[in-house]
Amino acid sequence: MNKYRWLLALVVLVLASLACQTVMGGGPQVPDVPQVPQQSPNDSGPAPTQVPSDNGGSTDGGAQTIGGFPVPSDATNVVQAQDTVVFETKMSTDDLIKFYRDEYGKQGLKERTSMTVTMGQLFTIVFDGDSSGKAISISGADSGQGTTVVTITKQAF
Repeated sequence: MNKYRWLLALVVLVLASLACQTVMGGGPQVPDVPQVPQQSPNDSGPAPTQVPSDNGGSTDGGAQTIGGFPVPSDATNVVQAQDTVVFETKMSTDDLIKFYRDEYGKQGLKERTSMTVTMGQLFTIVFDGDSSGKAISISGADSGQGTTVVTITKQAF
């Protein structure tokens, strides 16, 4: 009989504990995630914009200027926001590095070689000398779908 009392006491304690958690709001807590307000057309400040760019898929290395940045003529899925342009191109990593060295070299900008990184299908290259006083950072990565995704931005390092 004594062992049943212990078992009954243990069951009562477990049930009481569960009841307290239920009453007190115990259990796993899900944090409140703040909602990001949608920007209305009346809001000030730049909103990212999709820039149409369909130049026939040329990979000849020709350039166009979008958001103040040189961009290969075959750029697609171009998105422009303040001091940033993101796009896809069929150019290889090596061709893109050569393209930007040529384009920014013509403008008199100097490559910050200490920040140049190339690893297979990934690269980052930085140029100094822009009139904004900021460095121009260009990063690219193979999308795995036959294109390279490139991000160009002006940054203060």
